[in-house]
Amino acid sequence: MTTANQAGRRLEGAARRMADHPVLEKLAKVGFASRGVLYAIIGLAALQIAFGRGGEADKSSAIHIVRDAPLGDALLWIMAVGLAALTIWHVSEAIWGRPEVHYRVESIAKAAVYVALVYSMVALLTRTRPPPRPTASRRMPPRRCSICPVARSWSP
Repeated sequence: MTTANQAGRRLEGAARRMADHPVLEKLAKVGFASRGVLYAIIGLAALQIAFGRGGEADKSSAIHIVRDAPLGDALLWIMAVGLAALTIWHVSEAIWGRPEVHYRVESIAKAAVYVALVYSMVALLTRTRPPPRPTASRRMPPRRCSICPVARSWSP
């Protein structure tokens, strides 16, 4: 056996051990739960649209809904790590899983979708947030009407 062949076998063995590692399995389960959370939020958004409240029911809006929730950033980081582990699991299924081609192609397609989701989440999390909008409790000071000779205040 050649040295390159031995190195290739060692690398394949290490990759299989990593794919079967219990930590990756637990993180992939977090990824499955994250996927479920996203689909549940999309379903709730679709119900809101159906009842006339407007908005969009897609993965991007679901990610933004999670981020705007209390502790949303922490939840998005957990979801991103779980979906990244789920991506690794699907890639390992494509390489060492069932031999039928359609199962392998399906695993690669799912991995590609999860890579896009993880990228979206991390990009959103690493972007700086805009300053919060003024709310009723933090209204801006009243403006003066420049048209009227008498200075009257009005609130926007």
